Amino acid sequence: MPPAGRALDVRHSRVMPLASSILWTPAVGAVLRPGPPMFVAQHTLRKIHDRLASLPNGLGMGLLAGRQYTCSGSGAQFVMIDGALPLPSPAADDEPIEVLAEGIRSAAAGVEILGWYRGRPFGDAVLTPADVEAQTALFEDRPCIIAVVAGAGDAGAIFRHSMSPGWPLASLPFYEWLGDHVVATDEPKPSILGWRNYRPSEPVVRASAASPSPRALHTAPPDRAIHPVLVPDADGDEEAPRETAMYSWVRPLLRPAGYAALVVVAAVLITGAFALFGAASSPGSRNGSTSTANVAGPAPAVATLDRRADTLALALNVFQDRARMFDARQMPCSGLARGLQQVEDGWLDYNLARKETLTSFDPVREARDRALYADVRTIEQRFQRSGCARP
Repeated sequence: MPPAGRALDVRHSRVMPLASSILWTPAVGAVLRPGPPMFVAQHTLRKIHDRLASLPNGLGMGLLAGRQYTCSGSGAQFVMIDGALPLPSPAADDEPIEVLAEGIRSAAAGVEILGWYRGRPFGDAVLTPADVEAQTALFEDRPCIIAVVAGAGDAGAIFRHSMSPGWPLASLPFYEWLGDHVVATDEPKPSILGWRNYRPSEPVVRASAASPSPRALHTAPPDRAIHPVLVPDADGDEEAPRETAMYSWVRPLLRPAGYAALVVVAAVLITGAFALFGAASSPGSRNGSTSTANVAGPAPAVATLDRRADTLALALNVFQDRARMFDARQMPCSGLARGLQQVEDGWLDYNLARKETLTSFDPVREARDRALYADVRTIEQRFQRSGCARP
């Protein structure tokens, strides 16, 4: 079996973010805390809930990425999980080991895998014997973290592998980290969690557990701008001071050239979009097209899925353009993050449409599914290496 990521580097230090976090403890059972405190970023919990909600019966898996830190104030160690890498759903609920092994092999260099997550269709967030077997085989004796979400987010649990024989039965307390932008006040903190088997240590207000769906974006309030997929914008004025300082020396030179380059990129992409969708609308015009695989025309749900696939493919291509501009210091982190958000929205919309088809696919569409999944994973790993904050 492959090693589960490289060894943790405990030389990284930062202040333990207690003031910007919510402590959650199991409602039943002794409150145990073996090992360092665990912080799970709110945006990571949201991403896990979103992804599982898009899959049939909530069955899904993924890897948890993050880092172990030493508190710069107290010297205590703690674990921060701030990334979730989706994996293909296993063929059966009790076969996680092959999917996890392949995911670990494919993890990008420099990404520290601290554990994994999975969804359950039923109401109890528990580990199965197959989960425990996979954990032992892939992570051996490392203190791996496992998150289980059940019943469409109604229940959940955090487990950590330890030397205790009862660790698979002991759900553990953890912190929901809201982010460094949160300032401690006397007001209740917002939480996305609605796990009935956990209790917060302080008053909280319930925020939405799921990100707005792509369809809901059309009714978003005016203060949240809707950015088109086709044109990667400059975004220079929206970045934090650190980013602004980084690009200040090139901004006078890049503004005119940047706008001209964006016009060229937009023209190329729009031309490609017309060619793509025009070909999809005429039978026989595209070799191997999934939109014209059936002479009588696909069912409405399948036709919708094909359109979502085209939109997702376009968002993936535009992200690559953003990444090249970012590497050339022609785009700040906010632009790259916006491209990632467009890819993730497209991937969620595609999976929702996939769920609505309720049918087996022809080999061409099955191959497209696998290719899109691989491309989305590559984009996630590319963004992880950029060092930018996730959207």
